Amino acid sequence: LLSLNTFGLVACNKPVNQQQLTTSEAELLYAQGKKYYLGESVPQDYQKAFKLFEQAANKGLAVAQNDLGGMYFEGTGIKKDNEKAFVWIKKSADQNYPEAEYNLGIMYDHGYYVLKNRAEALVFYKKSADQGYAKAQYNLGNAYANGDGVTQDEKKAFDLYTKAADQNFAQAQFNLANFYANGTGVVKDKKKAFDLYRKAADQNLSKAQFNLGNAYATGDGVTKDEQKALELYTKAAEQDLPEAQYNLANLYEYTFNNKEKAKYWYEIASKNGIEQAKDAL
Repeated sequence: LLSLNTFGLVACNKPVNQQQLTTSEAELLYAQGKKYYLGESVPQDYQKAFKLFEQAANKGLAVAQNDLGGMYFEGTGIKKDNEKAFVWIKKSADQNYPEAEYNLGIMYDHGYYVLKNRAEALVFYKKSADQGYAKAQYNLGNAYANGDGVTQDEKKAFDLYTKAADQNFAQAQFNLANFYANGTGVVKDKKKAFDLYRKAADQNLSKAQFNLGNAYATGDGVTKDEQKALELYTKAAEQDLPEAQYNLANLYEYTFNNKEKAKYWYEIASKNGIEQAKDAL
């Protein structure tokens, strides 16, 4: 659930004061730790990564503080400790680091170490979202879309989903596609919905693959193509999406006349709770 940094470091060759020198040392420690964390040009070693992140965090580097907190939270390279995770992530968030603000929101939202506090979670999601962090924009968009902790506002949800989708965040692209498909907070536009479903499906989001499969299967907003529908349903079904498993079985039975594969997918869909699949067997 927590987000670890994936951004590179920016080098500086200007004259530096002591504080900048400390920051530079911290960035070097962090960069080395990141190599061990990811296994880039060195064997992957989470314990070495942890020690280097810890040194950088103690020098005040926000990204290192966030990632150190993430490692405590996940129990990666160190024994899991939600209290220490919270302490380090808060240190990073106190420096307005957007990823840490998002992570702090997650901890308040789910009650990790702290008591659940939806209002406090939303405060940190907004701080992070205001700095352009896609995951926070998506979570805040969900809050406005559903009226969860805030007054429901489909226009605000639409705007936040758009910002996150523009950063190629698949879940936001899917939700934004639904808004366009249903005319929620915006004029209905099936072409835009289709394009967004495709972008999310290309990132292997099963719900988007399913919706895109439906479009190709019925010719809704696109030229009907049952072979493409089959391919998309298969991708979603293999990710254990029951509705896709049922539609795939149905397509095999009635379009491709493959009773054996139809039966296989009906059985799986049935085990996953699709009543129509039980009736089809």
